[in-house]
Amino acid sequence: FPVTIYMLLEDKMVKSDVESRLTTHEEVCALRYEQINARLKRLEQILLATAGSVILFLLTHMVK
Repeated sequence: FPVTIYMLLEDKMVKSDVESRLTTHEEVCALRYEQINARLKRLEQILLATAGSVILFLLTHMVK
């Protein structure tokens, strides 16, 4: 295969395009990961608070 300068330039442009798209994808995924972690933490806090209040409610009714 004869390699021309155009083919080399085209190959470099494709690699740089892929690298920039991959970098953008990584940044978007990192942001989504942070948001998912924040939501899970909030859900965990809600579940723990709910479980605690249910346990306290049941204990107070058992004592009476």
